[in-house]
Amino acid sequence: MWSGIGESRRAAMTVQLTQSSLAMVLGLREATSGLDMSGQQLLAELKAENRRSVWDGRLVQAVSGLMLLGYLDSSVLLLGGSASHLQVLREAWSRRALRAPRGFRIKAIGEWSEKTERSIMRGGAG
Repeated sequence: MWSGIGESRRAAMTVQLTQSSLAMVLGLREATSGLDMSGQQLLAELKAENRRSVWDGRLVQAVSGLMLLGYLDSSVLLLGGSASHLQVLREAWSRRALRAPRGFRIKAIGEWSEKTERSIMRGGAG
């Protein structure tokens, strides 16, 4: 479900996902924090947390260039950016250098595909 979009508008909305997109799955660190945050607010928090990485200028630049493509089920950010910036995010995630928005943890980062979309629409895996 797209956050903040009613049923009638959702059918008309199209989001173009390309190789320059990825999905970031978030989980709450604390039971009450963040439940009412929008995708834009989460992206702003993600950027703020990672701008502190003064020792990793590539990460700071990559996070600054992120765009929000969508927000699903209060836990998945669909992010867009240049392919090189998204690769920097993947590398930072593998090194545990990528910081989650305050009150959250990053559970997974991956590519967004039609198979993933069909799985989410069905409510199951694979």
